[in-house]
Amino acid sequence: MDQPDFKTFCVAPWFQIRNNNDMQKRVCCAIQPSKIDNKELSPIQFLNSDENISLKTKLHNGIKAVECSLCWKNEDKGTLSLRQRLNSALTANANSSTHTWLHSYFNKKKDFMSDKILITDIKIGNTCNYACVMCVPDDSSLIYNRWKKDKNTFFIKEKLDKDPVYFDRIKSYGYKNILYRNYINDLFQNKDLKYLKFTGGEPLLDKNLLDKLYQIPVDRKSKIILYFTTNGSQDMCAVREYLRDFKKVIFTVSIEGVGTVQEYARYGSDWNTVSKNIINFKKKYPSDISVAYCIQTTTVLGFFDLCNWTKENDIPLTLMTVEEPEWLSLVSLPIHCREKLRKFVKHTKINIVQDTHVDGDTISGEDIISYIDALKFDIENYKRFIKYIEWYERNNNNGLKLIDMFPELYIDNNQ
Repeated sequence: MDQPDFKTFCVAPWFQIRNNNDMQKRVCCAIQPSKIDNKELSPIQFLNSDENISLKTKLHNGIKAVECSLCWKNEDKGTLSLRQRLNSALTANANSSTHTWLHSYFNKKKDFMSDKILITDIKIGNTCNYACVMCVPDDSSLIYNRWKKDKNTFFIKEKLDKDPVYFDRIKSYGYKNILYRNYINDLFQNKDLKYLKFTGGEPLLDKNLLDKLYQIPVDRKSKIILYFTTNGSQDMCAVREYLRDFKKVIFTVSIEGVGTVQEYARYGSDWNTVSKNIINFKKKYPSDISVAYCIQTTTVLGFFDLCNWTKENDIPLTLMTVEEPEWLSLVSLPIHCREKLRKFVKHTKINIVQDTHVDGDTISGEDIISYIDALKFDIENYKRFIKYIEWYERNNNNGLKLIDMFPELYIDNNQ
């Protein structure tokens, strides 16, 4: 078999699998979702489906598959794509298959059938102890309960009009779903695993998952790196000790700001607990923790303090963006707030990393200004943003109000 064209080749469709909460499968979080129902397929069956073999063939032979448009878009503008990050993780940053294990692998291959799974990207369901401002029922059981009580609220009604069985489908997420249980058992028996990634919900609340990881034979655990995206509410040092036989256990903690900004945007969060858990883990395992922040209108004016906090504690920061719902993206950020953000980014050195294991597309510090400029202020989305915030605050009993934290977000709608 010919060696792959590294300008388009991606390890994901060969060696990685990701499940959605409904057990629909993809090879990564950036690829366009399949229109074919693949929930019943085992991991290897999915990687060897006709659809995925077609994708592997295109990417191997230098064809930019349309399904991967997000990666091509990022690469065209000089941003590190998920494809490039995943390739680097499995080839030690090589820019071709030469002098890597892939060279020998493809020399021996006669077809495009996958025979091993090296990376898994596992969604554990929506079990969570937070009700975050940007979250949806798919990813938070607390948000699910809120939405169920307020079905006539404008954005919930819009969702249910498009998807009437939305709530019923969510009931079977995670461990309640036999397909999920079989999927986990299948993956954990795979002897080739190198990276196991977990997102939620909140994966550290899933004691059954942690016990299953503990039960993997020690000789196999010693070759596997675990990645958890967590909300920081749980003692990560204790989890690391329980899973000490793994090669590494790495945490990305999703936070939205410092102090009351965090407690406002991630309802249920206690900043003292979260910051203590992060700093304690950093002291013991300095290279195995980072913080991820999602750029959104609600909290972006607290980005300055978050950057300073991560810098003071020498904690790498990964940036992602909130795109849905649109009114939480920066299209609803008033013009004078954009100027303030631009000045800060331009004159501040931010310790930003682009992690391979975070759940989503990341952006660099240099990209922030172009990202701000690309999203023009939209008054209609701003009005929806304010209505949404009113709904969000009605459901919170911590007394925190956005207008008290960031009064400059509130403008005359006629401006």
